[in-house]
Amino acid sequence: MHDFSALIRRNLPSGVMRLLEITAAEAEARGLTLYAVGGVVRDLLLGTPKLDVDILIEGDAISFGMSLCERFGGHLHTHRAFGTAKWRIDTAAAAALDLPRAELPPFLDLVTARSEQYAYPAALPTVAPGSLRDDLLRRDFTINTLAARLAPRPLGTMIDLFGGESDLREGIIRVLHKASFIDDPTRIFRATRFEGRLGFRMDAHTEGLIPEALPYIQHLSGERIQHEFELLFTEMRPEHALARMKSLKVLEQIHNALTFDEWIGEAFENARAFVAKPEWNLIRVDLSAIYWMLLTCRLVDTDGVAARFRLDRHRTGQIMQGVRMWKALPALEAELAPSAAVRLLEGLSDESLIAGYAATTAPLARHNIVCYAFHWRFVDASLTGNDLRAMGVKPSPLMGTLLARLRDACLDGEVNSPDEERAAVLRWLREASAES
Repeated sequence: MHDFSALIRRNLPSGVMRLLEITAAEAEARGLTLYAVGGVVRDLLLGTPKLDVDILIEGDAISFGMSLCERFGGHLHTHRAFGTAKWRIDTAAAAALDLPRAELPPFLDLVTARSEQYAYPAALPTVAPGSLRDDLLRRDFTINTLAARLAPRPLGTMIDLFGGESDLREGIIRVLHKASFIDDPTRIFRATRFEGRLGFRMDAHTEGLIPEALPYIQHLSGERIQHEFELLFTEMRPEHALARMKSLKVLEQIHNALTFDEWIGEAFENARAFVAKPEWNLIRVDLSAIYWMLLTCRLVDTDGVAARFRLDRHRTGQIMQGVRMWKALPALEAELAPSAAVRLLEGLSDESLIAGYAATTAPLARHNIVCYAFHWRFVDASLTGNDLRAMGVKPSPLMGTLLARLRDACLDGEVNSPDEERAAVLRWLREASAES
């Protein structure tokens, strides 16, 4: 053990520091022992502090959360099966705490110290109240077992029961016991994610445990795997973890069609570069959706992969748009009139347009996508259906055909003013009359 308080005070924002002090004082008044655990301690030691703080309580976390809500306000969301609570700190609670809302995290996670048992591989655990050691022992990797005591004070004594600080210094991802990946195969995904994020590497013993655990990935529910991929797609460079999962034969255990290659890695990079362009600053783009599209757009069994991940209708719709974009790319690589490009791209989301741009290096295809995204899709004729009615065109399929043809003419520069549009409509009507 050693004093961790100086590092906390130096690196955490003052509002977060004061919130921890207030929380610790409340716990001490109730005779509770509190710790900051896991990611917040790890990231402080790495010099990359975050606002998210997990509070471990040797006692009843839900009751403690209720007492915080009663005194300061906010909202408490509980998960009684696991003894956890999330205290959401709203504006009123920040005022009651006498702390600037902008300096506070949106919530505190309050966790009852507990032990876990797995009835069978890949099952969700059965939990029971436990000690600090029990709780740290159930965690995935040694680097996530570090704890800093908040109460009883003095605040900041660090507890390292499993060599987590040493592994942080060495850049090692190490499991706590040999059945770790069998108990919970999602830890394999997390190991590759931490490798990519931190630039660490699993030690030989930990990596050597993966082959035996691979078959149990098939026992995981689609929702649990999807959750891990959604977390993966929030990473700065998710392709690093995907490449590791491919080399460890993890992806094929999820679905035999799922893979990763150099093309996907480059497409991910291209997508991030395009999203970073100033033109997209005013558009809220879901980068995760783009990653899903690029990962799946070339697959023969896209439906099967979506079903394995148990993607909801929204996500499934997004990846099907990615498939449509992928199939349109060969045609977009040709010299096209703007109206022809618009017909290929009409109705596609911003995410699928970016996925298409990222998926190709063909200059003409990229040109067509960019022109559509920033110009062509906003082009329309001046004349409306009301104008055509005034010209004697009755509501009918013919009216729809004329309006579509008029828009094509505007896109292709064949008409450039309302007068030219009227002249074109009258000409088309004469031609239609002559043919009938």
